[in-house]
Amino acid sequence: MELPTTSTSEPLNVDILSRVLGELLPAKNRGTDESYADLLDDLLHFNVLTEKDLRALLKKHMSAVAEAEAVQAKRKGVDHFFVHVGLARRALRYEVGDKALNEFQVERRRPREGTPTETPKAPARKRVTKRPSAA
Repeated sequence: MELPTTSTSEPLNVDILSRVLGELLPAKNRGTDESYADLLDDLLHFNVLTEKDLRALLKKHMSAVAEAEAVQAKRKGVDHFFVHVGLARRALRYEVGDKALNEFQVERRRPREGTPTETPKAPARKRVTKRPSAA
């Protein structure tokens, strides 16, 4: 996995994230429905704020990420295991540690104050039964 050295200081967004991961990571790992928005939240929380920061993170951890990918793929008997978001999140995990990333992800999933904790239920419908018609 070869990483180009050119990068920008433009603020990271979903489009830039998708494009950079598409450029830097193997095409075989690209998923059909990747959660770039969730990954972006993780990256921004841990101060990966620009394309330049993202490229630096991936460059720093690319060999460890590739090794983890190879181990998981071999273990599962598949050609590849992680999608692009998973590979990038793995690099972030190596950067900030399992504990920090796990704690943030758990906290992010907690309901925020003032938001409903349950989905409102639809009102119950009356059951209509047909009576046999007198013929």
